[in-house]
Amino acid sequence: MDNMNLKSYFQIIPVEQMWHEAVEKAVEPLIHNNCVKIEYKHAIFANLKRSGSKFIISPYIILPHARPEQGVNENAISVLLLRHSVYFDKSREPIKLIVILAMKDSVSHLKVLRKVAEILNKTGNITSILESTSAEALGEKFA
Repeated sequence: MDNMNLKSYFQIIPVEQMWHEAVEKAVEPLIHNNCVKIEYKHAIFANLKRSGSKFIISPYIILPHARPEQGVNENAISVLLLRHSVYFDKSREPIKLIVILAMKDSVSHLKVLRKVAEILNKTGNITSILESTSAEALGEKFA
C-alpha cells in the first residue's frame, strides 16, 4: 500500500469493546489527522445500522465505509485489530479486524479495495494478520 499515495494507520486494541466503540477507535486516527470530517464517521455508523453485515468481507473482517462526498478530505486507510471479537447487529460472525477506507473517488476506492483483497487472499495472510503482535507488525502485513 506504500506506493498508493494514501495515509495508513494501524492499531491493536487488547481490551474488549462493543462494536460501536471499535468502529469509533478505527475512525479516530482519520479524524484526528484530518483525513475525514466527523460527518464521515456518522455516515459509516448510519450505513452499519442500515446494513452492517454487507460490510463483512470474510470471516473476522469488516470493511465499513461511506461515500467520498460524505466527508473524505484525503485518501486514507485505518486498520484496527481487536484481540477480542465484536459482533455487529444481526450478525453472528465474529469480527477481529476493522478496515476503514476513506477514498476521495471511486477509482481510488476500487484500487485500494483490490489491493486489500489481494493481501487478504494470500494463503495464511489472514491468520498472520490476526496474530500480529504490534501495530508496526500489522502495518507491515499491509505494505
